[in-house]
Amino acid sequence: MPMQMKDSILDALPHYHPFVMVDKVVEIGDNTITTIKNVTMTEPWFPGHFPEYPIMPGVLLLEAMAQSAALLAGKEDLERGVRLLGFEDARFKKEVRPGDQVIITATSIQETQIRGMKISKYKATAKVDGTLVARCVLTAAVPVGDD
Repeated sequence: MPMQMKDSILDALPHYHPFVMVDKVVEIGDNTITTIKNVTMTEPWFPGHFPEYPIMPGVLLLEAMAQSAALLAGKEDLERGVRLLGFEDARFKKEVRPGDQVIITATSIQETQIRGMKISKYKATAKVDGTLVARCVLTAAVPVGDD
């Protein structure tokens, strides 16, 4: 069932506008999540980020991929919180412009448990119109155990 921004996403992520980078969860499974980020000219970064030729900052694409993975990592227990530990192999392939719809897919590729934390690695991709615009591998941690 798709998750809309107006309900579960805002409850799940510890972010507020304008830092919520996920507008909709299209599909969530055991190992994979697919989300959407609609990029509009009203985004607060466009007036200062190449105003004559607006493009979405790459760091915000990484943030969108991290938030998507966080929704997957914390889907069983969102109250525990998800901590981003790092990015690897981040690549930007194409500009993202106002009017684009970014489809983000994050897939769990490795899980371990260390000192009361579930450490997971995710492969994430961002595509616009089926074309890869960014990719990365990220690592996140979720506390586990009894409270």
